[in-house]
Amino acid sequence: MALVHTLGNLLMQSSVLSVEIVPGGMEQWAIGAEDFPFLYTDGHLGVPQRVLYQLYLLAIPLLNTNRDIPSQADASCVVLLANPAHQTALNTRKRLIQSASLSASAELAFSARVIASSRPCAKESIQWAHRRWLLAFIYPRAHSGGVSPAHDGDPVPDIPPETIENEFGLISRCCELYPRNYHAWSHHHFIVECILASLGDSHPSDSPHLPQFVRQIQNLRHWIECHVSDYSAMHQTCNVVSRLQSLHQYHTVLGELADPSYHFEHAMSLVTSFPGHESLWMYLRAIIGASPTNASTFIALAMSSAAELSGPFRDQFILWVKRGEIVDQLAIRS
Repeated sequence: MALVHTLGNLLMQSSVLSVEIVPGGMEQWAIGAEDFPFLYTDGHLGVPQRVLYQLYLLAIPLLNTNRDIPSQADASCVVLLANPAHQTALNTRKRLIQSASLSASAELAFSARVIASSRPCAKESIQWAHRRWLLAFIYPRAHSGGVSPAHDGDPVPDIPPETIENEFGLISRCCELYPRNYHAWSHHHFIVECILASLGDSHPSDSPHLPQFVRQIQNLRHWIECHVSDYSAMHQTCNVVSRLQSLHQYHTVLGELADPSYHFEHAMSLVTSFPGHESLWMYLRAIIGASPTNASTFIALAMSSAAELSGPFRDQFILWVKRGEIVDQLAIRS
């Protein structure tokens, strides 16, 4: 049981920058380290896989029967590192936070370490949902002005800019760790909704979120250029483009970013450069659908450019236009 508490304490230390589950057991890592059998160097913690699974079996009973708060906190840490979807462990930590027995800010940092610790953790939807719960708990919005349609009609959290930057950094790491990470991009959508709610509550001249929002639009474009198969990123970009239309007071400040043609040209240039990627043709279709008032013009331009290309995805796009499916898509949006 002592190792469960040791690992739990290590995982909650603010000095820990990253956590990785390394292959092997005690015998492979018997190097006389101070924290043996764990590897802790320059803020980076390594946990041997076999050791972790053995501790997992010891930690489960502590969750279910032990009412000692430190034991529950340490045991739930170990359980979540081994099994990030363990709902009982997550609920235990929520109860500890609500009773002020566990710091919500410390839990947010621990959550980031767990999510970025491995590929299975990076794509775990329950972990991302837990993170959104933490953000709502720590940063409740003081009034009902910022309501997000993507958040079930509830006020979204009033997250400060520095915390938002941390969220975007975590999302990027997890999308590199697990490509086309739908759940990470869903979290990105949530964070953007928080930014938009804050922008709606402020004046264009004094919003600390505006430069951040502009940077994020540019980062999304760059991400797509470097990850031409990541349709989740493209879908999120289209969501942002469609939401730009409602930020009328910011259009002058946003400049070309508020112009639908700017985003259409980006999608069209990628399709022209990489016509063999189906995701980019889907991106083009979604960008057209995100700008109903410009759809006819964009379709004409796209068809003209598509005439010079070839391939099955180009043929599917032309068929999509001829069938009039864009009309149905715009009708749904309206």
